[in-house]
Amino acid sequence: MVTKRGLPVQEKGISDALAVTRKMQQDWLEHGLDFVNLYVEDWAGDWLEKWGEDDTEKLQESLTAPVSTFLEGDDLIAEKLRNSIQASETCPQPTLDTLATELVSCLYLPTENEQRLFAVKTVLADNITPISEFQEISLLDLAGELLAKLEAIQNDHQASER
Repeated sequence: MVTKRGLPVQEKGISDALAVTRKMQQDWLEHGLDFVNLYVEDWAGDWLEKWGEDDTEKLQESLTAPVSTFLEGDDLIAEKLRNSIQASETCPQPTLDTLATELVSCLYLPTENEQRLFAVKTVLADNITPISEFQEISLLDLAGELLAKLEAIQNDHQASER
């Protein structure tokens, strides 16, 4: 297909792109590095520090439903967890959705120094009262098993998102 100027459509797109590039180059020559102000909104803001935060929040939100489903399911680890959670005067029994949200946030912590494991243990400890020394050891074991399941759910979820 040929346009009125005699250039094919594809070549017209290329010539437009070249014109925009030339304009940007001319602005750079005229304004120096300040030409960024002409082309980028909030160039001096904290956009670099927040890079990817929205993506992480969306991933966490989309992962909460599968984790909730797991916690409500027949898996042995989920049953152990549900049986361990007890309501008390100081600590009301959380909903499984609330627990799922807290557990999903643990998956986005760094993996070094077992931070995820201890974060999961803390979530469990905050929702299981009272805790004896024996329960502390079994709680760490439960947290390890639960973390392995959560990571498997996360991997499956990410694979299905692709």
